[in-house]
Amino acid sequence: MTHDFFFRTMFRHEAAENAVKALNEAAPYLSYAARFTSFKAFKYDKRFTSKCSSDAVIINRNSQIHTIFKLAHAGFYSTATPTSPTNAKCPFCMLELTFAENDDPWEKHRTQKPDCEFVILGQPDETTLTLQIISSLAIRCATVAEYEKMLPIIHYLEEADHEQSYRREEATRKLISLRNNSQYLTADHRYATFKIDGHRAKGVRDHILKKIAKAGWCSAITNRSLLSAKCPFCLLTIDFDTTDDFWEEHKNSSANCDFVKLNKLNEKDWTTEEALMLAVKISVVKKFEKQRKILEQLENDKEADQLANQLSKMMARPKCLRRRCSV
Repeated sequence: MTHDFFFRTMFRHEAAENAVKALNEAAPYLSYAARFTSFKAFKYDKRFTSKCSSDAVIINRNSQIHTIFKLAHAGFYSTATPTSPTNAKCPFCMLELTFAENDDPWEKHRTQKPDCEFVILGQPDETTLTLQIISSLAIRCATVAEYEKMLPIIHYLEEADHEQSYRREEATRKLISLRNNSQYLTADHRYATFKIDGHRAKGVRDHILKKIAKAGWCSAITNRSLLSAKCPFCLLTIDFDTTDDFWEEHKNSSANCDFVKLNKLNEKDWTTEEALMLAVKISVVKKFEKQRKILEQLENDKEADQLANQLSKMMARPKCLRRRCSV
């Protein structure tokens, strides 16, 4: 191994580890372990345990732990409150449910949110997921987390009293920051990217560019293709011909894209929540695009084995059950 190769390898590993760390920090409850340890507030009823035999207490405790394992494995983390002690929520699709003792968490998740990115994987063993799948789940989890932070801000600005100017200014700054990081949300802004790249001067008709932009595409011009376009929501890149159906190509090539799943090309039909989710998705994808590329480059590389082992440890079940847990 040459000196230069050694340092290049070290740099790539360090970059990949930093990418995983950044994605993990932005994606709470991405891993099985994180979801499992969220069920931490449970305290056994002392009045009940004092009246039961020690065997009954052990059976009850094991039953609770088994339930928690099932909930975490089905993609849920605890949102329990004193009034709703058996609530849990999916960090990938925001489905929140109240569970009864004999419920099957996976079946409820699968039937109520079949298009959830975690559900689509089919009750996965998270220690065997590829780097690309883990990064996709992390992006989804981070998007949901950011959306849930921004939604109250939107509602506050809609209802805020003008007398609370200092709070309004802070909320406005956050909204402006989101707007600046999601500039390709509308068809007009996406269309503008084609004009900047000079397509009109190269003979591509204006109505073609507007159709491409309306179907969710921005310019990704290359020397090889005049009509190379990229989706800012899912990062899919396609080289088009002017005769292509740009929307059908988007649907067929990236069915899980948020823009495709919304299926509303007329922006006037968007609700506030739908527009916010799309804006946040662009912002998060843009923020972590570099990290995703690093992991994708390592996907088929032998050097990824060590990183994959580290990810497996991160995604695995807890090794012990000494932590107090709740459902």
